[in-house]
Amino acid sequence: MLKQLIQHRWICFVQGGLTLLLGIGVLSLRPLMEDRLMGTFVTAVVLLSTGFVLVTAGLLDLAIAVDVTAQQRKIRTAMVWWLAGVIGLGIGLIALLAPTITMRLLAVVAAAHALLVATFNLAMLPSIDRHPLQRNLLSVSSLICVIFAVLLVVGALGTAAMATRAVGFYALYFGLRLMFMGGQLATGRHLTVAAS
Repeated sequence: MLKQLIQHRWICFVQGGLTLLLGIGVLSLRPLMEDRLMGTFVTAVVLLSTGFVLVTAGLLDLAIAVDVTAQQRKIRTAMVWWLAGVIGLGIGLIALLAPTITMRLLAVVAAAHALLVATFNLAMLPSIDRHPLQRNLLSVSSLICVIFAVLLVVGALGTAAMATRAVGFYALYFGLRLMFMGGQLATGRHLTVAAS
């Protein structure tokens, strides 16, 4: 997956930028969600924006999956991209089309995403060769994702404001993480992948 990510590093900037904007929007609009008059409208805008970002990210992942599958002619190699694309597209469409979705449910979905990211990070650790700093960064990133998963679940079990705040901060973290990763890949400071 790391070789494919290096080849398609632009996706880090696109998805990171969209996620970062989403986090800023969620956190800046959160106070308006508590207003009785504007609350429902702002919540709908936040949920629709989240759905749009997820659908866009899913479609980008699916485009890369098709490209990787066509180039390597091995679906197994591109399976991570297919999986991420289908999950992102599915959850995005649910956020756009489901009338009963709430910020609490979105926080639970974000918690599942954080655990999935932590799992992918840990799965990539063995492929990093001779780079203890990058291994440590990936390990710390996994730990941060697990902490965010716990905070998102706590937010989902609490109030809608807690869930909104947790989703906003996770979107900020994840967007910054993707932008940082894209910068590392673009400047040639990418990780050396062990031959497998």
